[in-house]
Amino acid sequence: MKCLNCNNIVPENVTLCPYCGSKITTEINITEETTLNNKPVEQIEQITKEEETSKKTNVRTSEWFNYSTELIKNNIVNIIIIGVLNNPFFLILSLLLVSAWYNSFLYRICIAFKGGKTNIHFDYSKGFLEGIVIMLINTIVTLPFFIVLLIIGSFLIYILFNSKNIPAYEAIFLINYIIFILYLIFCINLSMILKYFTLLALSDYKPEEKWNTVEILKKVFHLLKNNWLISLILFFIFMVINFAIQNVIGILCYCTIGVIFLFSTIPYIIVDIFIIIYLMGEYLDNKMKK
Repeated sequence: MKCLNCNNIVPENVTLCPYCGSKITTEINITEETTLNNKPVEQIEQITKEEETSKKTNVRTSEWFNYSTELIKNNIVNIIIIGVLNNPFFLILSLLLVSAWYNSFLYRICIAFKGGKTNIHFDYSKGFLEGIVIMLINTIVTLPFFIVLLIIGSFLIYILFNSKNIPAYEAIFLINYIIFILYLIFCINLSMILKYFTLLALSDYKPEEKWNTVEILKKVFHLLKNNWLISLILFFIFMVINFAIQNVIGILCYCTIGVIFLFSTIPYIIVDIFIIIYLMGEYLDNKMKK
């Protein structure tokens, strides 16, 4: 054994150095330059930190369902408030502005998930402005797809007013109408997928960091292009979930004389929470191609 103070060799199992009187510690003498496998100390520390982060991420990823359930339970009041505010009646009356709180809340969930927290202190005044910016980014992202929808719709209207009971025009109108409806469904579901990808791109920024819109748009389209299989799966999940929720809400509205209609958005918020947390786990664990 070696004394770390005077560098003299001392007998085993002694507590004080017989040469300088210093306390003998059991620390391993590691130089600043090298350690096990001849790796620098700084590199070893970095690897250790990365392993710890990876373990935390894997735990969060594997327990995303339990985390989602816990988060919903701890933030049920905010979910009900935002759900009522996003009721279709208020949504139309406010020209979609109430969606700002919805988008901001989902973004704050992403930030909370990164920090491993389940309690979210949601500031409604700050969240509204933050949500407006997220909505604008979502609008820019989905704009090309809805421009195509507008073109198809315009052509549909043109045929409608110029058919003059001509069978060929009526057949073209019917085909165009079917295409329009199918593409409308596609755009609605795609806009939801792009909303998730936008939130994933925003989660790369710190809460108070300024967002780079151009960089975010690039990330969103890269995520869409590189994760087309996930997008396709989500697309069909949305179709099934929307169909199921709409039918259940319709039955409940009939049974409650329309009272449940005030809370019709809450199931969609809960579904969004589960999906965005699952995607965040995959995204942080680098299982999604960026």
